[in-house]
Amino acid sequence: LTPAGSPTRSTRVLALADYLEVAGEAQRITDLLTPELDALPPGAPRVRAHLLLSEGGGVTSVGDHQRHLDAALEESGDDLFLRAHVLAKKSVHVTAACVERVSDAEEWALEALRAEHGVQPDVVRLALHGLAWARALSGRPVDDLRERFEAASGAAAHLVDSVDRVSCLRLTWRGETALARSALTGLLTLADERGEQWSYVVLRLHLCELELRAGRWETAARLLDEWAEST
Repeated sequence: LTPAGSPTRSTRVLALADYLEVAGEAQRITDLLTPELDALPPGAPRVRAHLLLSEGGGVTSVGDHQRHLDAALEESGDDLFLRAHVLAKKSVHVTAACVERVSDAEEWALEALRAEHGVQPDVVRLALHGLAWARALSGRPVDDLRERFEAASGAAAHLVDSVDRVSCLRLTWRGETALARSALTGLLTLADERGEQWSYVVLRLHLCELELRAGRWETAARLLDEWAEST
């Protein structure tokens, strides 16, 4: 309802987009921000918009996601804290989604963490999540990152975005089947208790992968049957 040209319009548009993200309205984020993008002030507002658009309904490939992150990084300029947020997100994207450029992703996460004392705790956690993926994919431990992740904030983090999830995957990849199964089952139970639907889905996928690697076909089949029957 705020007219175009009003000094408060960009702030309100981005606030609405934030609420739409919380509500899971991905397509409405894209529909709202795409025509507004050029009218937003350069710098932080456009960085915020591109980060929101990277999770919007207009993203249909990892390439789409990457283009928004690259645009956000360009808009952040020399602002260390804006760059930290974008680099942290890029680090997670190229490792967890693309499984490529692992060394670059580690450097981005480390650069983001160098601004650790000036950025929000959720950005610190995002960077630690990206760093954990880079380490795990290159065969290195992540236990110290789990401790830093918990210490970064007193707020609960979604399990799907936690270092604990990456730690479980590392155990799976190393063939430490019993430890991985115990850890994944514990996180799956916690996700159910918290009502974290997406975390539950992803963790059940990881547990199914573990059982396939372990040759427990009946258990894997049961997990897949339960998945097919669920909403």
